[in-house]
Amino acid sequence: GFCAYNLALNDFKLIHGDTRIGIVQINDRYYSFSEPKEAVLFCRKPSTYIESIANNAKLNPELIQLLDLHTQFSNVASYGDLAQVSSKPQMKADFGTQTDTHFYEKNIVKNYEWNEWELRRKALKLANLRRRLTKSIQTNTSNFRRENSTQVYLPKDQFIQTKRDNYSNVPQPKVYLSGIRGHQRRDDGQFLPANVKKIDLTVDIDE
Repeated sequence: GFCAYNLALNDFKLIHGDTRIGIVQINDRYYSFSEPKEAVLFCRKPSTYIESIANNAKLNPELIQLLDLHTQFSNVASYGDLAQVSSKPQMKADFGTQTDTHFYEKNIVKNYEWNEWELRRKALKLANLRRRLTKSIQTNTSNFRRENSTQVYLPKDQFIQTKRDNYSNVPQPKVYLSGIRGHQRRDDGQFLPANVKKIDLTVDIDE
């Protein structure tokens, strides 16, 4: 564990306690110290130092989990308990509302006519239709008529190619002149005439 005396100071420090010095038991809790003189000072007023440790833990909540002070802070839950609570699935549901477009039924008669003269006109029209007759005329040969159908073959898609791409590889002429360099000198210091030879290196087109 950590030194209880240094934890009780205002500018507390996390210093490991030396168990070889000794361990102090107070109210079923054990405290260790880094130096013997700190253990002596702590034992003179243990309640004061324990209260100071609790106050420092309130200002720095991470000490509650580090020093296992959950018994002194009953309303503080450990991180493991909080993780279990948050892991429960949350129930979700979809809600919706719907309203009617028309709250009252429509009783509209589109054929209703309030004009008396319009009603009389429709009545006369119906009376005239009752006296009408439908007549048809047919010749002697019209009954032999029938429907005919013809079928044609659609034109086919055809193409003609009249041009073809072709190429020829013409050899590139190459000539090498030998004997240009390395002229020999005479005894009087003049150069001997050069023996220049022309060599044709052009590759034959058949090769």
